[in-house]
Amino acid sequence: MKIRKLIAPLFLGLLSVNTSASLIGFTTFDKPGSGSGVTDNFADVNTTDNSVHGSSYSKTASAGSYTNSWLTANIGYWSSSTGNKAGGNPSDSVLNDDSFGDPSKAPISDYTSSYNSSGSKQIKFYNGKLKVDFAVNNHSDFVFRLEKLHYDVHVGNENSANDLQVVYLSAGPRSGQDFNLTGGEWINKSLGTEFTNLKLVRQETDLPIGELDRTVCLSCQDGAVGSSGGIQIGGVNTKSYIPSGEGAAFRFVLSKDDGTVSGPTYIDNLAFEGSFWTDETFTEQVFPNVAPIPLPSALLLFLSGISGLFLRKKLL
Repeated sequence: MKIRKLIAPLFLGLLSVNTSASLIGFTTFDKPGSGSGVTDNFADVNTTDNSVHGSSYSKTASAGSYTNSWLTANIGYWSSSTGNKAGGNPSDSVLNDDSFGDPSKAPISDYTSSYNSSGSKQIKFYNGKLKVDFAVNNHSDFVFRLEKLHYDVHVGNENSANDLQVVYLSAGPRSGQDFNLTGGEWINKSLGTEFTNLKLVRQETDLPIGELDRTVCLSCQDGAVGSSGGIQIGGVNTKSYIPSGEGAAFRFVLSKDDGTVSGPTYIDNLAFEGSFWTDETFTEQVFPNVAPIPLPSALLLFLSGISGLFLRKKLL
């Protein structure tokens, strides 16, 4: 009887895997070689290293730190055909906090041990340049369910842009580099089709002066009201996803009711979060950091565990 009670937990333990979400995000932002704004192709945090899988399970990008990663991300030029990169040099005037978006949902310490808030830079919206494009690319052989968008927004003063929109760009990331994919496709599973161009993802008006932490659900029912106010798209009813070999591009659009913006607004700690699945039915999850165990090997391991229990009982 005691052995039977131990068999079920052993088998469940065999099947259990690391279920932490996959995340790719930026805590600092690079300025381009000339001009102002941000162009950044190397995220500071990327939990989608696939070195345990090998080429038979996933495609790989080969750009710098993105070698063998299932996701890449961009801000600025490579994010879209227009490549908006905001205005004003990235600024140190507002320091990062220690979370991606809502602190209760995504502490940066959960994803990296090397993060340091001092000396970090933010995307700065200034001098009439109030748009920035950003994108995520799925290099894996699997479906990436895009579940959350994390970011912090900081309104500098009464003259800063305080209306914020996040919209989807159906043309996808700009192609031409190995860290980017051709075209884009963000699918609404409920409808079975791609979201339309400039689809409103998040909208907030009259943001107060100071910093607000945001975690926006990208797999929720269309038009749901966010927990922190504003309308948003995106839990369970939509299950939006990016197919294998595709990307999804988005745009922050800042504005002010009276049209005059002479003060700065900042975006900080920007990240995508989601999970990988074998297909769009979302019945079998796949993990970048867990190699699949062939069924015969898994069964052998299970049976070995059982025989060990019987042997231990006999010796006792």
